[in-house]
Amino acid sequence: MVKDQTSTKPSLVSKTILAFDGLKRFLMFEDKKTSRRKLYASLWAVVFGLLFASVLYYLLGLPKSSAQNPIHIWSFIENLISFSTAKQVFQRTTIYFIIFGFSGLAVAVAFKSGLFNIGVPGQMLLPGIVFFAIIISARVPISNVDPKFIVGMFVTFIIIGALTGAVSGALKAFFNVHEVISTIFLNWIITYISVWLFNINNHIFFGPETPSEYVFTFLGEQGGTKILQIPTEIVWNFIYFGLALLGVFVIGAWFVYSKTTLGYKIKMIGINKSNAKYVGINEKITTITIMAVSGGLAGISGFYYIVMGINRIPSANAPLNIGFESIAIALIALNNPVGVVGSSLLYALIYGSQSRFAVASPQYQISQDFFPIITGVIIFMAATSIMLEKFRPINALRKALVLLFSKEYWMNFKTYHKIGSHSFKHKAYLKALAQYKAEFLKRNNLTEIDEKNADAFERSKMLFKIKFFKEFENGLKASNKELKQLALRKQILIQDVKAQHQKELNDFLTHQKDIAILEQKLREIKAAFASAIKAAKSDEEKIKLHEELKVRTQGIHEMIASARHDISNKESQLKKELLDRINKINNDYVDDYIAEYKKYHYLTHKHELALIKNGNKDRMIEYKYHEKEYENFVAKLIASKKKASTEEKMAMYDEISKRKFELLRFKEELGLNKHNDIIEIFKAEKKARKNVFKAVKEKIYQDFNAKHFTKPYDKFVAKHEVAPKGGE
Repeated sequence: MVKDQTSTKPSLVSKTILAFDGLKRFLMFEDKKTSRRKLYASLWAVVFGLLFASVLYYLLGLPKSSAQNPIHIWSFIENLISFSTAKQVFQRTTIYFIIFGFSGLAVAVAFKSGLFNIGVPGQMLLPGIVFFAIIISARVPISNVDPKFIVGMFVTFIIIGALTGAVSGALKAFFNVHEVISTIFLNWIITYISVWLFNINNHIFFGPETPSEYVFTFLGEQGGTKILQIPTEIVWNFIYFGLALLGVFVIGAWFVYSKTTLGYKIKMIGINKSNAKYVGINEKITTITIMAVSGGLAGISGFYYIVMGINRIPSANAPLNIGFESIAIALIALNNPVGVVGSSLLYALIYGSQSRFAVASPQYQISQDFFPIITGVIIFMAATSIMLEKFRPINALRKALVLLFSKEYWMNFKTYHKIGSHSFKHKAYLKALAQYKAEFLKRNNLTEIDEKNADAFERSKMLFKIKFFKEFENGLKASNKELKQLALRKQILIQDVKAQHQKELNDFLTHQKDIAILEQKLREIKAAFASAIKAAKSDEEKIKLHEELKVRTQGIHEMIASARHDISNKESQLKKELLDRINKINNDYVDDYIAEYKKYHYLTHKHELALIKNGNKDRMIEYKYHEKEYENFVAKLIASKKKASTEEKMAMYDEISKRKFELLRFKEELGLNKHNDIIEIFKAEKKARKNVFKAVKEKIYQDFNAKHFTKPYDKFVAKHEVAPKGGE
């Protein structure tokens, strides 16, 4: 018995749609928004950098341009591509791509784990030092190095680079030496080892008796080594191998970080080192391993730079500058292994084309000093990519066009911005008219205005309208007059209160005469006793007179102090009563003004705030006085407790907090928070209105996308019956 089994072969369209699903998910789905925006930000950084360079290149070449040899705004990008891919320099450009690919990947791997590996120059150079040291020690002619030896040394480059990185990792793991410090020191140590080894005056590889002609076949006259001669076909074989190996490492790194739990754990450690104990990874071993892997990748980069690129040990007395470019490459790529390929390609084009730019025709010619400007701008834009993450001009332009031609948007736009709203008088009329219409229907026992009653209602409505607007104008004039009267009454009341206050204060200050009398009496007593003490013959008599003077004056001093204290308290009391009266007058004025003003006007937030602020002037003066007292109290208290114990300082802070709370409570009692409350209410209303309008705009835009894109796409997919992955 044959079992029927139907199998449908997917069509070309179905396969295309399935292949497109992954790209669609990345470009459109919400769960990929963060990754998508980071990618866009990195791309915009490169675009802006190249655009800036193009404009600057155009301006520099414009004076040298002619009709036969014109220059235009995109000449730089065209020449960058054509010069770097020319037959004479294509090999060098490809080698630069491999160098930057591995060095950028080395830094990105470390960055992903929260380690800042800036030791790439040293990790590139040290294996090269070993490579040339073996050749020179074995007296192998530099022009005739065995390819098998080069292949073996390729592995050595990886091992030595990894060990160099592992040293920094071990210092970090076991001695908490920051990797930035250790890698910087290693860079300079390795650099000076190179300078020392390959200096002919140090006689490291050759004795003083060795002929200079023979020495110069290995070492350079100014330091470093002679250029290594490698056949072109061997170089291309290594280039093909390097490209394939770079692809394997990039895919492998992407797979580990994106698809495995190990990669996720390493990223978590990079975010926070304390996560290591929660994800079950030994932090010390991980640190050493990551730095070793990073160093190994830098070693491969060093192989292609020193052996395949410049073919020698350079004579410079500083670390390899090209190694530091790896930091910029990783930064532009946002530490993404796949992104490193793109940023490495950009840097390879820039480095590969420099020599051609230097010898190009005058309008296209620029020096090598121009290129750091390009990379500098790109790095700056990449460093500020947090801003570029929100920079989506195409999406913004598309959304603006959709909203521009939407009727619903313009209706909500008028509501949000309060455009075309009727005046207060007209709205009041419409409200009164509705009430009048209801009364008209009730008076005539009607449920609605029909044709029979339409003319009567229109005539009645016209008379009502004339009457309403006339009464409104009269009411408005009366209201404006009342507002002026309110302001005048407020001024009169405040003047009366101040005059009453001054009268009460003057009446009480008559007590100062009593103080003056007591002080005069005190002076007379002191003068009399002074004469008596002077005339006294014995010390005992003088002591007795002093004691008697003290007794006689003590009571007078107490009376004076009591009188002054009473005057001070009374002055404070009268001042507080004055402020309370003025505050009440201002509060009543503001309440009456707002109530009257609202009868025939809109009361805006700005106007209401101005009224409250004006009414708070005297209260604010009082509050500032108490605030100054509080500040002086705090300053004196802190100065007196400089050498206090911990318990005393804690008590001091409690006292300061208590006084601060009392000050804030006093401010609340004065009603000074009302101004801030109204501002917060206004902000909340404005924000709520803005959010509503924003939601309306987003809904209009999403409805447009659903109607013209999502639904047609879903219908198209359904038409071709594309089964999801993993389905039967």
